[in-house]
Amino acid sequence: MKLDAPQVLEGQFWLPEHPEKVSGRLRISEVGKCSLELLDLFGGETAIFRDTPHDLTTIHGIVQGGTVTLYDCFYLNRNYGFGTAAVSKLHVGNVFRGAHLPPEDHVRVVRLEAVIAGLDEWLQISGIESGYELDTEHKVKSAFIRYVPPPNIELALPGLQVTFEFAWTAPGGNAQTEAKITHQARLNVIAAIESSFDDISQQLARLVNFLSFAADQTLTIDALYAYSTLATVGTGQERKPIRLQVFYESSTPQRTVTAKRDTMLFTYPDVTDRLERMLTIWMTHHEALSPAFNLYFAVQAGRHTFLESAFLSIAQGLETLHDRTSDEAVEPASVFGAKVKRILATCPEADRGWLTEQLAYANKPSLRARLRCMLKPFASRFGNAKVRKALIDKVVDTQNYLTHYDPDLATRSAQGRELLPLTFKLQALFQLHLLLLVEIDSPRIDSLIASNRKLRYQMGLDPG
Repeated sequence: MKLDAPQVLEGQFWLPEHPEKVSGRLRISEVGKCSLELLDLFGGETAIFRDTPHDLTTIHGIVQGGTVTLYDCFYLNRNYGFGTAAVSKLHVGNVFRGAHLPPEDHVRVVRLEAVIAGLDEWLQISGIESGYELDTEHKVKSAFIRYVPPPNIELALPGLQVTFEFAWTAPGGNAQTEAKITHQARLNVIAAIESSFDDISQQLARLVNFLSFAADQTLTIDALYAYSTLATVGTGQERKPIRLQVFYESSTPQRTVTAKRDTMLFTYPDVTDRLERMLTIWMTHHEALSPAFNLYFAVQAGRHTFLESAFLSIAQGLETLHDRTSDEAVEPASVFGAKVKRILATCPEADRGWLTEQLAYANKPSLRARLRCMLKPFASRFGNAKVRKALIDKVVDTQNYLTHYDPDLATRSAQGRELLPLTFKLQALFQLHLLLLVEIDSPRIDSLIASNRKLRYQMGLDPG
């Protein structure tokens, strides 16, 4: 989560089962990190002597702008001033602003609405039109701005509906010196059945991962809103869920998203006719492939301080991706099983346990074999056979050197600046296989490579 500025909200707070109010200050940082400062302890002066502290998993409050519910809280320090003021500080996991809610494990969410940095640029959709009218002498005689809201994009996924909606504002009726129209795309995730906040936010995170993959940079959630049947307005059958703003600390480094068409892997217009199918595949495979995705997105987000760790991460990510999308083995399972049985039969019983462990993964392809297999669909894009062999040798020698620090490999492994282009090539190979995973065919992949100068640069092709 990335906010424009930190928020400091003064108010009063209490525990649902203990209504005594305590004055305090709720702080929310630019990345959504939440904390609570109290001028007293919950439970008063006797709380400092309690062997068993109060349950702080749910805290209610009233601040400027309305009600809040705080979840997953605990004291960072507890202070009580006997006759004077003393400030205690609490960690806060997440904040729901707009209602007093029950404990988090009782809350069910029907919809999440997310404002995502870079989403408008990825969609390439705007309802804003502007232009000029010229007179007979080709001088500007008037200008106009017109806005027609684009239709929503609705996609049906298994157990989930995904909608791209477009929020907008129009100038006020008294505008005299300025007229402004704003347009903003938002991603809505609607569960087929009511879900816990954690479950539905996990689905949202997977969709944001897809958009980050497509945009070839880490996109951030700038604002998040939840809708629950436990927080509604209206009467009788007309009750509607309240729009609850949610704050939570993001694990993504704070950065400015500058998404541009020619640096994105693909945009919505590139995949309009197949986006629903692509997202269905992505969501279906995400859990099984999450270890590989985590390694890839850590490199993409720039979380590695050193090139060596970024290289090792993406190399391991490729191994994991291949392992979980391929049933390749050194030998057929039946042949390998028979071989292991023969070997163990001749092994001294005292060493049999150790040997069994050593042979457990012996039928898995080596990194060299995996790279050879993964390069095959894109052979023409990574040079001739000699160039591809040199690339594979360099990757394998570098991984072995950085893992084992074998001095014999020092001269053959990539060092210093050599690591960056090598890491770029592995990132590009990972991306190309994700395109295959979501069923983008080879001709369209070739078209995407041709239109993406960043990808061509990472692959070592002429970026022109």
